[in-house]
Order: sequence, then C-alpha cells, then structure tokens
Amino acid sequence: MSFTVEDFEDLIRLLEQREDWRRRLQGLLVDRLLGLPEELQAFRQEVERRFGQLEALFEGLARAQARLTDQLQGLVAVVTRLAEAQVQFEQRLSRLEEAQIRTQETLQRLIEAQVQFEQRLSRLEEAMIRTQETLQRLIEAQAQFEQRLTRLE
Repeated sequence: MSFTVEDFEDLIRLLEQREDWRRRLQGLLVDRLLGLPEELQAFRQEVERRFGQLEALFEGLARAQARLTDQLQGLVAVVTRLAEAQVQFEQRLSRLEEAQIRTQETLQRLIEAQVQFEQRLSRLEEAMIRTQETLQRLIEAQAQFEQRLTRLE
C-alpha cells in the first residue's frame, strides 16, 4: 500500500480536526529536531575524523613523492655520470682504435722492411756464395800458379 497525495491531504484535514494528534505529531517532530544537533555533531566529528585521515594520507603521499623526487634526482645524477663516462669511454675507444690503426700501419711497414731485409740478405748470401766460388777459383789458380812456378824454378 503506497501513500498518495490524497492520503496526505486526508492526513492534513485529520490533523487540523484532531488537536491531540497534532500535538503528538509535533512532539515527535520536536524530538526529532532536538536530536538533530547531536546527529549533526556526530556527523561533523565523523567528517573531521575522515578529513584528518585524508590529511594524514596526503601528507604521507607528499613525503613519498618527495622521497621519489629525491631518488629520481639521484638516478638522474647517476645516469648523467654514466652518460659522461660513456662519452669518455667512447673517446678513449676512438683513441685506442686510432692507435691500433697506427700500430697496424707500423707493423705493415716493419713487415715490408723485413721482406726487403730478407731479399737483401738473400742477395748477400748469393753474392757471398759467388765470392766464395771466386775465392775458391783464385785459391785453385794460386795453387796452379805456385805449381807452375815451382816447376819453372
């Protein structure tokens, strides 16, 4: 059963006609109205308590944010140092690569010089052999000359 507008109008007419009902309804309403400040105070305290919790939560979040910011700044500093170290490493690596190239060029020149040296040594060995052969022929010729000289004497 629902309460309709006609029911409300009937209630108003009854209250106008029956003073004892009206006083009783007023008493109920006054009791309810008198209880509102206590309920309002309890509601206010609950709101303040929850607001305090929210403030504490926000303060905790602010501290956590500050710590994260500090940590992030620390990480940025570390990353910056790493980037600088990387640049220095790359510069040193470039210098090492250049030195390696120079070393390879020097080694190549040494190899070429070694090849030339070996070629010259080989020519010298051949000349030495020819010289020895010539010397041997001279020794033999000297021996023949001495034999002939001895025979002539």
